[in-house]
Amino acid sequence: MTDFDHIPNQLQQWSNAISGWIDEAIASERDTLKQAGFPEAPVQFFNLISQSPAGTSLDQQIIWNGFPRTLVLGLGSKLAAYKQAEELVALNAPRPGLPTSDPFFVNPVGETYWDTMMYRPLDEYCEFRVERDAKTNKITRVIFTSEPPEYWMAMHGDTLMDIQGTTYKYPFTGDKKHLLHLYHEYVSKDVKAEELVFAHDYYTKNNDGTTSLVFKKGDYNPYNEWNSTKGIMHLAQPNNFVAAEIQLGADATILRHRQGKPVVQADALVCCSGYGGTSRSSDPTIGASVNDLARLGAWVTIQNPVGLYMHDLNTEGFTKPNGESIDPKEYFKVLRGDESKGMIERAVFEVPASEGFTVGDLKIGGVPIEWGGQIAEHMNIQIIGNAVCLGHFNNPMLGCGYHCCINEAEPMALTRVIPNNSKNPSGYNEVFLHQQGTFGASAENDPGGAFTAAVALPPVLFRNPNRKRR
Repeated sequence: MTDFDHIPNQLQQWSNAISGWIDEAIASERDTLKQAGFPEAPVQFFNLISQSPAGTSLDQQIIWNGFPRTLVLGLGSKLAAYKQAEELVALNAPRPGLPTSDPFFVNPVGETYWDTMMYRPLDEYCEFRVERDAKTNKITRVIFTSEPPEYWMAMHGDTLMDIQGTTYKYPFTGDKKHLLHLYHEYVSKDVKAEELVFAHDYYTKNNDGTTSLVFKKGDYNPYNEWNSTKGIMHLAQPNNFVAAEIQLGADATILRHRQGKPVVQADALVCCSGYGGTSRSSDPTIGASVNDLARLGAWVTIQNPVGLYMHDLNTEGFTKPNGESIDPKEYFKVLRGDESKGMIERAVFEVPASEGFTVGDLKIGGVPIEWGGQIAEHMNIQIIGNAVCLGHFNNPMLGCGYHCCINEAEPMALTRVIPNNSKNPSGYNEVFLHQQGTFGASAENDPGGAFTAAVALPPVLFRNPNRKRR
């Protein structure tokens, strides 16, 4: 990406922000180990700017599916998920597809302001917009993006917050003219600069009656209408931030156990550790893959350049109206990013007018394409984990500080993570009680308690309940 190259100090400022978020994530893991009774245990997540461990290096591709697993599990129907994926949701409305789900902003001040703040319910670090023929309603084009919002806030010249989202910390020079130029190039010539910023200060009300500033008037608005109702420029779903990816990667380097046995299965690990979204494809996959590297005793980080990327579109099974197969590059065009490295930031799936048919005339596995989600299901998203000095660490495992529940009457999807000292929702029961199945100790297979007594269990960790959670 070359947008920052001509802006004075912008590349260094971006590096400072990424490096700062990594250092803040490392500090949070150091605090985690300290609270759990292991103040001397080292943090395995590291910063490429300030640390350079020498030794055998292993790069691990971490790839997941681009269509929201949250919608499929939560709605219980592929068709319902396809439909919901193309509908916008207000920031102050309940999140679709999640059991016992609150809005992203629970107590907004000034409802009329918040009602216009819309996002796409696409939480796999890949968002798309579907364009259709006004007469036939057939799909003519699907636009995909994996660009994080922070990149565009930085280009606007805003000051980005710390990784906890509490303090404005990382200032940028920015270039508002270039930002507007990119909107004109990729979205519409009608975009005006004033339409891309927050027109008001946005507040939420706290439980004690005070208010907190969430968005500042004049700052770049990731939820502007040209990135929501009228177009798409970059990611905007509130979980799709690169800072969240960094924090998740750091959290996943903490080793976990239940009943003395390592927690390694992706869904069980996200519930035990308390990071990310339990029903997503991305967070459990990233967490388990990074944890695998950490259990090898390695230093672990996210490969530079740190970002969110589409790896490729797998068009196997895609056919034209005449039955011919579709080459991956025939209708899928990369507009931003590096396709050769699997670092695609913006792309479009579109049939040239000269072909005489549209995307809606294509089929996947013999099924006509009626929804953008059918294509997104074949999009692969990736980050790359980097492990150095395998076998260097022998860190302790921490007990589970969180858990998930499921409604046994309608077991469609896991709840979000719940601190162990919090009450479970009515009608929901805890899952993964016997981690690793028959390998987990229980009253039935360990009646004398010999197994439990032989394992020095570290104390269960209860992390700060006020910390921002995705």
